[in-house]
Amino acid sequence: MKKFIIITCFLFPLLSYAQDKVTLRGLVTDSSGESVIGAAVMVGQTNPVGAITDLDGRYSISIPDVKGAPIAVSCMGYATINAIWNGETTMDFTMSPETEMLEETVVVGYGAMKRSDLTGSVTSVRIDETDAGQSASIDQLISGQAAGVNVVSNSAAPDGGVSIQIRGASSFGSTEPLYVVDGIILNTSSSMSLMNHSTDGSGGDEATNGLMGINPQDIASIEILKDASATAIYGSQGANGVVLITTKKANTDQPRIRFNVGIDVGTPYKKQDIMSYGEYIDYLLLMEAQTLNMTLATSANTKLTNATSGKVIPIDWQDYVMRNTLSQRYYLSVSGKPKKTNYLFSLGYNNAKGIIQNTGFQNFTARLNFDRQLGKRVDVGVKMSASYLDSELTQGASTGGNLGEANSLMRSMVSTSPYTYKFEYDDDGDIIDIDGDDTNLAGPDRWLQGFVNNKKEFRLTPSAYLK
Repeated sequence: MKKFIIITCFLFPLLSYAQDKVTLRGLVTDSSGESVIGAAVMVGQTNPVGAITDLDGRYSISIPDVKGAPIAVSCMGYATINAIWNGETTMDFTMSPETEMLEETVVVGYGAMKRSDLTGSVTSVRIDETDAGQSASIDQLISGQAAGVNVVSNSAAPDGGVSIQIRGASSFGSTEPLYVVDGIILNTSSSMSLMNHSTDGSGGDEATNGLMGINPQDIASIEILKDASATAIYGSQGANGVVLITTKKANTDQPRIRFNVGIDVGTPYKKQDIMSYGEYIDYLLLMEAQTLNMTLATSANTKLTNATSGKVIPIDWQDYVMRNTLSQRYYLSVSGKPKKTNYLFSLGYNNAKGIIQNTGFQNFTARLNFDRQLGKRVDVGVKMSASYLDSELTQGASTGGNLGEANSLMRSMVSTSPYTYKFEYDDDGDIIDIDGDDTNLAGPDRWLQGFVNNKKEFRLTPSAYLK
């Protein structure tokens, strides 16, 4: 009987202790809904107990049944979450990125290192998913985001050439920086196009943006090397600075499908205040009547005769050249990280129209990032991108150089007399000039009818590794 009593006394505290334990489970995700792996979930203060989230972001802890116990969820790169346990058996947490922590580590040409260890000048550009979805090319992501980096558009066309300078011009030739995408040097020249067609007979083409081949929504990070370290790594090619671009990888085990749609509406911001047709006629009558300058009076008489002939019609050239636009963007990506494989495949389509007639582009992009671990020491991978660009640029839409009426559509738009001749069109759609007077050939209508650049460009950037 004594033995039975002793055994019962020993078992009673154990049973009581087991009843005081509660299992707490939950899921830890980031702001985009993806699982956070390796997050620490700690419960209690004096004698805390905790667990680390698994590959699915889940955790399970056996904790004392003491309501009001503090809970702390922490992970590198995320802001710590503090909460109170009030008897729940399931608690999920959503973690937000901590900017200061993310900026502690940066990617440079020869690897990744802590910012405190850097001896050169490196600027990190934070990639915002919303901004990336609204951008057509990388230069729009960089513009205004990095100190000492100037991005200037050289044309009014949506895909017109851009000029990027890092800390000003540092050479007599090209001032463009070197672009390196996932370790591969990118050729941003627009000269390697399949077809360049120009009807102006001058042999000159409008410059296009060589960065259109990379979809901004595929980019994970951008680092800009701005000092001599760029030259030390990449030689003379990095004399104007280096832009290091790292594309995305999958960060969740489960397959993730992402689809984005964007629609942009464009309209001319402001019209120049210039004379209407009636005001122009009044001006010519005034100039014709004055006697101080007979040469000016004679010229005004000739212009008045042309402007009041039955073969002209009034026109507002700004309304004729500019237009309202509707642009569309589509992006689809599939990614996943099952076991020892990491893959991401994306497709993008961008159809943008410029507010200037005959300007716009269609851009198709595709990317495949695939990494596979074979055993403990062998890794293989493929990083491949392809793009197709079909662009229309009105010759003379450039905003640089000599801005005379003869070589600038924009200047011609605001300086040409506010009338046009009545035209007929042949079977090919070309204008037949009834008046037979060639003085209006340099007008905006002739720019749009006879000076058009259509460029089609295909880029393929394959890359594979075995290590």
